[in-house]
Amino acid sequence: MRTETAIDTVALQCDFYTEEECTTAQYEIVDRLKEYRLYSKDKEHKLYSNNDIVFEYKYKTVATIDTGSFSYVTKDKKKARPVWYLSIKLAGLKSYIPDRDRMSHNTLMLVVSYLNTHKLLFKITQFDVALNIFTKLDNILALCTSRYSTTKYWQANEVQLFETTTYMEKFKSKKHKADAVSHACLYGKSSKENLDSNLTRFEISFQKKFFKNNGFNVGAMYNEFYRYHVMYIPNQKTKQEIMDKYDSLEVLRKKDVKDLKLERYSLHVDINVLVGFTTKLYLVDDGVLEQFIL
Repeated sequence: MRTETAIDTVALQCDFYTEEECTTAQYEIVDRLKEYRLYSKDKEHKLYSNNDIVFEYKYKTVATIDTGSFSYVTKDKKKARPVWYLSIKLAGLKSYIPDRDRMSHNTLMLVVSYLNTHKLLFKITQFDVALNIFTKLDNILALCTSRYSTTKYWQANEVQLFETTTYMEKFKSKKHKADAVSHACLYGKSSKENLDSNLTRFEISFQKKFFKNNGFNVGAMYNEFYRYHVMYIPNQKTKQEIMDKYDSLEVLRKKDVKDLKLERYSLHVDINVLVGFTTKLYLVDDGVLEQFIL
């Protein structure tokens, strides 16, 4: 089965110790995005923004740029130190709509190139990794086979909120979900993007708490995928049998997973894609930017 590993969303944060530095970086990044032009088939494409916060391309959000501030108490606990931050989110980096994907990728490169050129350290606060599978949703089964004791999970046969989306973890609220280390789902990408061909996506969203615990560790992200089995099973009878057996197990042990023989159907992400993508984030600067623009 043909698959492709992709990064779909990247959010980053850059901290400053003066409001002026933060504002300067914000204005210069906004100007950079406004000036950028993408050329395709002799046509000029550009980003649109009416508030310098949300940047769109053909009515789809490509980037959001927010600022804020917080304070923390220094070690001597004598006074609180203020910090101003710039938060930038790039979403939809891999939609399989060529011009949009190019615009999203290049927007990310423009932003990160600015930060690296000006030696402004940034931290990743969200990183969504997708396993794209070129088949219809019915042919894919995704199960969490290494559960956290503090997390509740959907059963394989349980009716969920949307027909074309299967969530792995159960959350009490949006805040509960936002505070999680990570979360995963399987959904039909074809219907979401109105694509002509079949495409199904399994995606793990690594969130702020993950990076607080692990740093920007590609190996830790890769290992997280092994907590799930994403399987190509076109035989619906076989798929249903596995779902029934999975749901019958109150406690899922390694032996149980082995007995289910899930590995014979499993699909895997390509760690080289993760390494290559993350390397770009730290290599690109204005001196070599043209090499990274699609």
